Amino acid sequence: MDRASNISKTKESKREEKIVLAWTNLVVCTSAYTFNGALVHSQKQRVLDVLNKGGVAEQPRLPSDFLQMVEVDVCANSNKKDRMVVGSCYIVKSNILFAVARDEWQDTGAVKKRPHDVSFRRKTQRLVNVYVPPFVLTGQLYTETQQKVSNILANSEDFLPMTDVEILPAMVTGDTAAKFIAVNKHHVIYIAEIL
Repeated sequence: MDRASNISKTKESKREEKIVLAWTNLVVCTSAYTFNGALVHSQKQRVLDVLNKGGVAEQPRLPSDFLQMVEVDVCANSNKKDRMVVGSCYIVKSNILFAVARDEWQDTGAVKKRPHDVSFRRKTQRLVNVYVPPFVLTGQLYTETQQKVSNILANSEDFLPMTDVEILPAMVTGDTAAKFIAVNKHHVIYIAEIL
């Protein structure tokens, strides 16, 4: 077999690689509306990856500054009675205050486990208060070992990961706590480390 046919077969197998989809129940909070629905993404991506880098969508040409959600309950923050359910919607990421990831499913319907190809690095937990008007989020912010909170603010990522978060006041959905939140650092008024 010659080199050219090997290269051709490799290209064909890459094109045929099936993307396994996962659905994450996601609550997205903006200053005006709260969106409660599903985020469709590649099984290999975390919610944080989709928010910071873009993801798989029904429309492959979706610009990376939009987040697509499906089966969405849209509720006005100012009036809980002002709500509608839509099949899909596109949210401009720069308008997102934070996103709460609830749980994930694969296309088999089973609870999704994190794939082993996600690289993990040693992190340091820092207990912080994050003020994103009108919310105060208290929880764990993760930095690289030996880094300070200021280092994570200086990186190029727009969304910061927090875990074990208390949310005050309660969101329109009634949530006052979350295991994982991605916070848009461009809407943060302050981050205070709790000693």
